[in-house]
Amino acid sequence: MFHLPIVRNISLSLASRAVALGSNLAYVAVTARHFSIQDVAVIAIIGILAMLMDIGKGLGLGTYLLKHLPKLPLQGDPRAASLVFTYLVYSGTIPAVLALLSIAAAGPLSQYFLGSPESEPLLRLGLLMALLTVLTNTNILVLQARQEFGMLATQTILGSLFQRLFPVLPAFWLGMDLKAFLVWSCGLAAAGFLASCVPLAGRTAGARLLAPAEFWPESRHFYCTALLRFGSTQLDQIIVAVMFSPATLAVYYMLRRLYSVAVLLISSVIDALVPDLSKQAGLDAVAARGRMQKWVRGAIVAGSAGGALMAGNGRILVHLVLGEGYAEDSFLIVLFSLAAFSYLLFALGQVDLVLFHAPKRSLRLALVAALLNTALGPLLAHLAGLRGLPLAMSISYLLGLELVRRANRYPSWNQAWNQARLWTGIGAIFLAGLLAAAAPMVAGPWVQTISVNALILLACCIWFYRHWDRVLLTFRKPA
Repeated sequence: MFHLPIVRNISLSLASRAVALGSNLAYVAVTARHFSIQDVAVIAIIGILAMLMDIGKGLGLGTYLLKHLPKLPLQGDPRAASLVFTYLVYSGTIPAVLALLSIAAAGPLSQYFLGSPESEPLLRLGLLMALLTVLTNTNILVLQARQEFGMLATQTILGSLFQRLFPVLPAFWLGMDLKAFLVWSCGLAAAGFLASCVPLAGRTAGARLLAPAEFWPESRHFYCTALLRFGSTQLDQIIVAVMFSPATLAVYYMLRRLYSVAVLLISSVIDALVPDLSKQAGLDAVAARGRMQKWVRGAIVAGSAGGALMAGNGRILVHLVLGEGYAEDSFLIVLFSLAAFSYLLFALGQVDLVLFHAPKRSLRLALVAALLNTALGPLLAHLAGLRGLPLAMSISYLLGLELVRRANRYPSWNQAWNQARLWTGIGAIFLAGLLAAAAPMVAGPWVQTISVNALILLACCIWFYRHWDRVLLTFRKPA
């Protein structure tokens, strides 16, 4: 019998993320085509500052909530209510403080990153919008921790519409300039935030604010991990903003948004998996580890196929979504595909360490990956330009995982982490990129697309035919 709750949760998560995916693609396409390169650079700086707010929030209570709330009764339990209340307080206060500081420093930020003081009021509007977006996403995480996947899907869809789709469609139809677009976006972000507050009504009844001593000994590991994870996942955007011109930042930022869409799909599956796996880990750690091993093995195969499809179709996708001006460097797209594949494995490694090992071990992995990317990012950017940044991310993810695995000999990793599968996946991604680059020499664009995808899908069908029984077992209910 299939484990229907997991299948249902993943289906709901994927359905909501499909709306989020469409909204994000629409947002990226319209902003890339409708606004100038200078305007896109302003949007990029706003996105980077929003990312810093999101990383700084919560003192690690987001991961702490995901780990502990599924193990508590959700109705009438004061500990569960206090966890939610404490998470909301700390996750709202810190981004608000960061937003206020950034708004106060909008003038120097505009001059340094954009070389123009005229962008100061635009940055202030964007920072207000970013704060409302971060607060909305903070509220939605509570629904994930409570495993209310129907409401989670609804709120994810509403958030995508209010934050992405509804702002850009009027901007395109009415020909808004950037200032009008940001004013309109702020209003819609406020509406999305209010909508996200509705499901939380009554969730904190009888709650008290937990003292830091009650959660900090464990959550500090998660918080430091999140801060370090920034070094391994988001540092490239800061490097581009500091080392390159605003025009180059705009191009890189837009290409990176397509990589972020892949990360969004990865996160949707992991978000659906973690609460149920956390609950099972509290009851039967051995069975939960077995499921984790199956997911890691499956992720290597699925990530290889997805990365190959992304590498093989990246140039055409970029041309269709962003326009020809953003599709000049095909190899950069291949490297982003490799980075997405590597991120999938890195994220699953973090899940394994958070659920089955001491918190400091997840911190150790984040530290290794962050140090590698912090060292390699600027160096490879200097040597190889923009191409060096996604390459540095990929190396930091994979090498970090391998170094931590070798140092600690985790059984769950040793059984699922197969070097032959890993290198086969990496080779498939580069081969797809090579085929996509070579095909225009002998055929037109549509013949190229059909032939490249036919080869990739043929390889996937051959693998599935040989291993279909393992795929089905992955979704069977654990004993």
